[in-house]
Amino acid sequence: MSQNRAAQRQHSRAATLTLGAALLAVLPLLSGCDLLGIASVAAYKMGVGGKVPAKFTPARTPMLVLVEDYQHQSSVTVQAEQLSRLLANEIQTHDVAPVINPEQLQALKDAKPAEFPTMSVSAVARALGAQQVLYVQLTSSEVEPLSGGDGFTGASSASVKLIDGATGNTIWPTDEAGYGVSARAQIDSPHGARDPQDVRRRLNVDLADKISKLFYEWDQGNLAPTDEFTE
Repeated sequence: MSQNRAAQRQHSRAATLTLGAALLAVLPLLSGCDLLGIASVAAYKMGVGGKVPAKFTPARTPMLVLVEDYQHQSSVTVQAEQLSRLLANEIQTHDVAPVINPEQLQALKDAKPAEFPTMSVSAVARALGAQQVLYVQLTSSEVEPLSGGDGFTGASSASVKLIDGATGNTIWPTDEAGYGVSARAQIDSPHGARDPQDVRRRLNVDLADKISKLFYEWDQGNLAPTDEFTE
């Protein structure tokens, strides 16, 4: 019995080392937008915890979450509005900064339907009393039927910036193109995919989680991965 337990422990350690070595081998090939998801998945499967520091710590001043789509298509506009609310909730839940209520942003859009699309980020911030803006630009969003299956698969990517509400200048990152974040999801009908919006919501939940984690310290050992495909 003791020999069997020793053999099992040795096998477990070997498997962990093998997975760790594989991760180290592929990390140099990955872009910044993939690393958050890969880190949480690997740590979860290896049973390894560890604090992941914030990429940037915002000032504790009123923050507006503003998400815009990349081509102003109706389906993506709906996704942008949903992501905005999910992300605002994540920022508030993790006490990153005081958050402007998304309802105030919607009220401004409704009050100025013709003017709002041409307003600068700083003008929107001033109108709502925000001193900083978490600005997210959806750069791609695709949801397609599964090939040979009954369900949908999708992928989204976004560029993230923190902008000074008064000046419109980018606070973070130093790269004006922004920080890239991506998500992917797949749901077949037995797991609840009734239409493409089921996948879009899963993509939004994943993006909101990944974007918010840029701004606070999180423990990768306590969180199950959310970005793996559902088989």
